[in-house]
Amino acid sequence: MDGVADESPIRDKADLLEDLSDAIAELTAFSTERGIDAAAIRDATGFDREKLKDDTVAAVVVNDDIRRRYLQLASTRGRLELANRPDAAFSMTSARPKPLVGTSAT
Repeated sequence: MDGVADESPIRDKADLLEDLSDAIAELTAFSTERGIDAAAIRDATGFDREKLKDDTVAAVVVNDDIRRRYLQLASTRGRLELANRPDAAFSMTSARPKPLVGTSAT
């Protein structure tokens, strides 16, 4: 294989956990900048929760660039969460709200 390094696809768990923490921070910052409070959505119930979810979708689908960026950040977080399973340190993310990937029209 010309020009292809012999790099293993297997990565150290500590690196993956650090990447996951960074991805969560980036997604949280992106969401907060747009007035999205994932913890409030997680804690809300009934119609209040549905209203917050609708508001989140509206904030994310303002334009294609924002929508694509949100989906990219959410996808990265999801992939890194899967890469960290099963791991005791993974539980640090289990209490954090998940992104609302499936709620926006793609």
